[in-house]
Amino acid sequence: MDKNYTEVRDCTEWYWKYIYNNRDVQMSENAVIVVAIGKSPEWKACRPSVEKYCKKYDLPLEVVTKTKYGIEPFDTFSNSINLFEKNSIYELFEKYDRILRLDYDLIISPNCPNLFEIVPEDKIGGVYEDVGLPETDRRRRILNIQNEFGDLQWRSGYMNAGVVVASRQHRQLFNTTIYEINRVQSIRDIKTPEQDYFNYMVRKLGIEVFELDYKFNHIMWFSPNRFESYIIHYAGSNTFDGDLHLKRMEKDDKALWREVTAEQMRRDYEYIMEGKE
Repeated sequence: MDKNYTEVRDCTEWYWKYIYNNRDVQMSENAVIVVAIGKSPEWKACRPSVEKYCKKYDLPLEVVTKTKYGIEPFDTFSNSINLFEKNSIYELFEKYDRILRLDYDLIISPNCPNLFEIVPEDKIGGVYEDVGLPETDRRRRILNIQNEFGDLQWRSGYMNAGVVVASRQHRQLFNTTIYEINRVQSIRDIKTPEQDYFNYMVRKLGIEVFELDYKFNHIMWFSPNRFESYIIHYAGSNTFDGDLHLKRMEKDDKALWREVTAEQMRRDYEYIMEGKE
């Protein structure tokens, strides 16, 4: 990597840590940020539960719809390179002290606690997914990204980047450049470039991770009963109960959030606990 480039990045990191550590003592302003660029029908199903969560805890919600990097195509946000657009929160740390960054393909349960009250301000909060079924694959990704960018002696602890709590002092983590994006994209057999590089930079910058329970980012392989969790994440090529993501999200949102009669409660219980339609 270019020496001047590295020095500039290190200087920028120092600057933001200095600003954070020397800021006036005041109430933190926290916000929930979702990046949903282009056609994202899942966001339509996701948005109601996110809005209710924000209303419950009096949190501002910002939805980023404009591109940061100008990478095309934008007709679908599923393109892996477009996922780097989630780094748009870098600029939003000028406005907010802490940010909960969410993917647009999830449903939040009415029982979900305020994550800002759980994750310490000096740590980044997330759920590790290099456990259980995907463990071997995620450990391979950990080694793969280090083969390109340098060995950090990092062998385990790979977060899913769909639910992340970060503070202004972590801002530099999201300052990814086009140069870096192109370099990550060039790695052979890389499947999740944005998430792999995100995890790599957490280690490189020495950011301490506060490991959240999987219930705060429930992907299908964690547990068969997603309704026991606080945030259900419909990520990857797998689906819950064989349904496509959008269809299942719409069903789950109705089951979790709607006001129901006693009969509807009985039916919802059978749907949630017993898998009956």
